[in-house]
Amino acid sequence: MSRHLHDVVLAINNRVDNIRFPEIDVERRSTATAFYRLSRIPRVLGAIDCTLIPITTPTTQEASYVCRKGYHALHVQAVVDTKLRFIDAVARWPGATNDATIFEMSGLKDYLEANAVGVLLGDSGYALRNYLLTPILRPTANAQVAYNDVHARDRLVVERAFGVLKSRFRCLHRSGGCLMFAPAKCQQIVICCMKLHNLCIDNGLDFNEQVIPDDQPDTFQPVAQVGLVHHQTCRNAVMQSFT
Repeated sequence: MSRHLHDVVLAINNRVDNIRFPEIDVERRSTATAFYRLSRIPRVLGAIDCTLIPITTPTTQEASYVCRKGYHALHVQAVVDTKLRFIDAVARWPGATNDATIFEMSGLKDYLEANAVGVLLGDSGYALRNYLLTPILRPTANAQVAYNDVHARDRLVVERAFGVLKSRFRCLHRSGGCLMFAPAKCQQIVICCMKLHNLCIDNGLDFNEQVIPDDQPDTFQPVAQVGLVHHQTCRNAVMQSFT
């Protein structure tokens, strides 16, 4: 199995192309409509978050792979739709990299910045942008509280998707140990598992077993929210519907 695993992973990654961000109008409308039914936030194209995938101790740049929870990991960013499908994924970053940095360096961020096609929903580990809506850290008005509630409801899809992914493929969860390969091969395995997860959803293969949670609650320091006037205006416009 050790000899053939990577040939199989490479073949699946080369042949299966089902992690795709909605780039045509009909796909964007369908995705945004599904999110609007959950929360009444318009133009949402996905929920974004990161998760840690445990790996064995790398032989190079070891310190950069030690995550905030104290073990060696990849820090994987993903965007998920309401069906729990992965529609964008980046698996190349070491565990010590924070969520905001991964997004800032991603092609998806550049695409959303250049094309006013919709918004993502992310937690306070991300910087507020007119294309990435984050919660209000200290809500006071009723509309702010209501906005945070529905924002969290939409964002649950990405947490659930990570839970199902790691339950389907226990090698990605700490209860299964860790991926015993070099980081580059671990990255390929993570993407392969995400593609197989999407394939299961597309073919109606429901996951009926208990979904295992992450090994411990995620923690992060909220990023500094600078240069916010335009971005706050966009978020405030969304909140008007909750007054």
